[in-house]
Amino acid sequence: MKELLKTFYRFVLLLVPIAIIEIIAFYAVNADTLSWYSTLHKPFFTPPSWVFGAVWPVLYFLMTIAACIVAQRRTLFSKPLRYYYLQLLCNGAYTPLFFGCHSPLSGLVATLTLLIILIPLTQMFFKENKIAGTLLIPYVVWTLFASFLGLGVFLAN
Repeated sequence: MKELLKTFYRFVLLLVPIAIIEIIAFYAVNADTLSWYSTLHKPFFTPPSWVFGAVWPVLYFLMTIAACIVAQRRTLFSKPLRYYYLQLLCNGAYTPLFFGCHSPLSGLVATLTLLIILIPLTQMFFKENKIAGTLLIPYVVWTLFASFLGLGVFLAN
């Protein structure tokens, strides 16, 4: 029971940075930014807006479980988890940079930086635990897709 409670606390603790990211994103997007986004030329493979709202909670849940698995074997400030926090910062920077600054270039740079951080992060998580690494694969794939999408938006505008 004690170990289960400890795992639950780790999970909640690892959710806190994600909650902060979501709060920042919420305040970075308003009617002005949404109207700006609607004027952008987008690639033909741009998914409908609701897809983003459906995908991100799943990715956040998977990455939190992965981090929790690694945190059971390591401290919350071990190298793999420092990369985890770094990618969360980069992830959180995207919305204010892209939407808040109305800058497709800044959004693309944030997405590519995130991808550069995610690759070694995923490798470190795999080294710690195969399940933890596997749980990050959808996030890497989505970020790769987002990078192509961001490049398409940047080039079209």
